[in-house]
Amino acid sequence: ITVNAGNGLAETSWTLAAMLGNQPPLPETNLTAYFASGNLLSGSSGCNNYNGSYTADSSALNINLGPMTMMSCGPAIDEQEQTYLSLLQSASSYVIEGDQLVIFDGNGAEVLRFNRT
Repeated sequence: ITVNAGNGLAETSWTLAAMLGNQPPLPETNLTAYFASGNLLSGSSGCNNYNGSYTADSSALNINLGPMTMMSCGPAIDEQEQTYLSLLQSASSYVIEGDQLVIFDGNGAEVLRFNRT
């Protein structure tokens, strides 16, 4: 039996459903987040792949992004990618509601919503 050390994020994989409350990602993009054990985070930001680390307890969440690839996929996708990455780094708390992960910023506003994959 694996015990999650205080959070339900370890070893979970998610696909972005919405940013900033109700803005769906561009149809041709797939934005993902994988919260590995050992507090490692990786995923796709729609064009590039990213890596980083996270700390989480029952509700608090802190994300630090590290190196990533730097391809350009066109203005709309590049803009979405920058928004997504900045919202990830603004994470302050989270809740898992069934098969959805909702991330909130320091003001308590929903910034990212993911579906479990």
